[in-house]
Amino acid sequence: MEKRELAYNLPWWRVVNSKYKVVINDSYGFEEQIRLLREEGHIVYEDGRIRL
Repeated sequence: MEKRELAYNLPWWRVVNSKYKVVINDSYGFEEQIRLLREEGHIVYEDGRIRL
C-alpha cells in the first residue's frame, strides 16, 4: 500500500483524472480499474470515462 492511499484512506481504483477518466497506461490496469469501479456501482464507459 502506498503512503498516499494510507494518508487519504482512498483505494487506488478510485483515483481518476480531473476529467473523471481512468488514465492507467497499461491495458491490464485500465481494465482492472474499470472492473472495480463498476463493482462499486459506478457507470464507466469503455474509454474509461466515469458518469457522475
